[in-house]
Amino acid sequence: MSAEDAFRDFDQFRKIPTRAHVLIATEDEEENVHFQRLTLTDPVSDEFKSDAFQAFADSSNVKCSDYEAGYEPEEDDELCCLRSDESDLVKNVVAGTADAAHNFDKVKLFSGDDKTIESLRFYAVVVESTKPNDSRSALFFRSFRPTNELARGGWKALVQEGDYFNRIKKKIFTFDSNVDCLVWQGHVFIKNITEFQRIFDYYEKLQAQAQQTIALVAPLVPIQNMPEFTGACMNHPYMLSKLTEISKKPYLATVTIDDIKFTIKEFGLDVPIVNVNGKEMLVWETSPKKRWLILKLLDDDYLGSTMTKLKYASRMKKPI
Repeated sequence: MSAEDAFRDFDQFRKIPTRAHVLIATEDEEENVHFQRLTLTDPVSDEFKSDAFQAFADSSNVKCSDYEAGYEPEEDDELCCLRSDESDLVKNVVAGTADAAHNFDKVKLFSGDDKTIESLRFYAVVVESTKPNDSRSALFFRSFRPTNELARGGWKALVQEGDYFNRIKKKIFTFDSNVDCLVWQGHVFIKNITEFQRIFDYYEKLQAQAQQTIALVAPLVPIQNMPEFTGACMNHPYMLSKLTEISKKPYLATVTIDDIKFTIKEFGLDVPIVNVNGKEMLVWETSPKKRWLILKLLDDDYLGSTMTKLKYASRMKKPI
């Protein structure tokens, strides 16, 4: 089943009788995921389900693009997708979530103690069919942090009692209506790339491999202030993702400074070039408008039409 077919099937699933459970995921020092369950009233459970369904409500015009670290959809009806068994990082978390959902009543109740709050990672809304002989379920994932506990988020929670306001001393956890990704019929449909990568530890993996990535890219890319460039990438999930994808490009080893200069000129890009000991090098600049230019250059984002002679900056490139 293709991703598009699976998403259309999900649209039909939304119309049958279902119920929702919520699981809270924490992470221990060894990065193992552990689950606790929330006991919800029926109206609150229905609200979680409604929000989850609404986040993926329009399946008629959805376009599925293969997930690639560093790429974000350019259109509102575009979703990044991958098979749930394509990555061990995803497969293990999905399997653990599905197992916890299947044994929901045996999962430990959410305690909300300080140790648990410190280790919050995500929560999952599990929507399962209540039709006889129908065991299908949809898993909705949303990033969850210690700051979702109101007091840790910097807020002072007050309650009005007559003419006076008092501090709320009980712990209050905040949930919004957003969803970061959906797992359905063996496919993952991603709405928020950055949070998806956090939930499934993609960013941590990228950071662990960052030095190897930089060691591979640095000799091939003539950047005058390379330490500043790589340092910025190391501290920014999306930039590090894009740099990692660039390191996998087969053309990187053959691109010359003349190729880069030609593209800079053709597209009128504001990328300075300096001469260092007789070698031409790019200068990376930190301003928000310029910090992405070199990454986009190296990722071959600047394209031109042979028919219309128009030029484009495109992040979604399908070789033909």
